[in-house]
Amino acid sequence: TSNKISGYVVFKPGDAAKGAAGAFSVPVASLDTGIPLRDEHLAGEGWLNGAAHPNIVFRFDETRDVKAVKQTAEYQTYDATLVGTLELNGQSKAIEVPVRFTYMVESEKTKPRLPGDLLAGRAEFAVTLADFGISGPEGMDLIGSKVSDSIEIEVSFVASDQAPA
Repeated sequence: TSNKISGYVVFKPGDAAKGAAGAFSVPVASLDTGIPLRDEHLAGEGWLNGAAHPNIVFRFDETRDVKAVKQTAEYQTYDATLVGTLELNGQSKAIEVPVRFTYMVESEKTKPRLPGDLLAGRAEFAVTLADFGISGPEGMDLIGSKVSDSIEIEVSFVASDQAPA
């Protein structure tokens, strides 16, 4: 888990079919597994190597298969696929991420969360550790035996068109 995600999205609410672009960054040091010693190992050289590569970054410049799921006067929800590059452990790989996102015009219901018009998104995808040169600590055969070779990632975010204070 991390609550330190930062980034931006370029999105045209009136023409969602044209897609979106953006980038998100998560500091490796902000990852919290619920066990401090495991967090320390995760950020270490055999895993995410946070000292040399302090951020996990996803950049996307293409949005495919945008389909409206539900539209009201207050919000519009879409399913789509984000096409971009994931940077992890100093390695980059092209990936496609299925996402559901909702655009909400500022209202009395949204103001308590954040000011401005909001874009909320949720995505789930898998990352194969070997694709990013992650093999665990040298001399220890953990991947595949004690640690899955594929990690499921769940992301949810809310972005505002208002600059942070």
